[in-house]
Amino acid sequence: MRRSGLWHLLMAVLCAACDPAPTGERARIKEQLDSAAAAHRADSTALAAREDSLRDGHHIYRDREGLLLMEGVLQGGRREGLWTSYERDGKVKSRSEYRKGLAHGLTTVFHPNGNLYYSGDNRNGHPVGEWRFFDLSGRLLRTVQYDSAGRMLRTPG
Repeated sequence: MRRSGLWHLLMAVLCAACDPAPTGERARIKEQLDSAAAAHRADSTALAAREDSLRDGHHIYRDREGLLLMEGVLQGGRREGLWTSYERDGKVKSRSEYRKGLAHGLTTVFHPNGNLYYSGDNRNGHPVGEWRFFDLSGRLLRTVQYDSAGRMLRTPG
């Protein structure tokens, strides 16, 4: 029994140390396992996304099925102007204004039914002024007030 265990261990070590498949055969097997070239496409997609994020101009982002997720303008790799995100059914999910990559201007976010969820103003990446929050039917739930540095001032009970 001891001898048998040693024999199996020796065979396992020898099999692991030897690769019976020549280099060309190994490549062929690897191609068969990834016949759709998913690994190559993933690397290419990631590289393309990085390169695209450095390109100035209008950008459109889609999910794997091709549905529109978000669009807006990049300048110097940063968001600029109006950016819009979308629900899977194509309805607008949110709109936000940006300046030099920071939220700067009006932000509006919608419930999936299309009614306004909340809205407010931003300056240099911080909420300012009054932000209003609504329920699914569009009824005002609360308001929140922010100072010019983005600190919350008051929220009614």
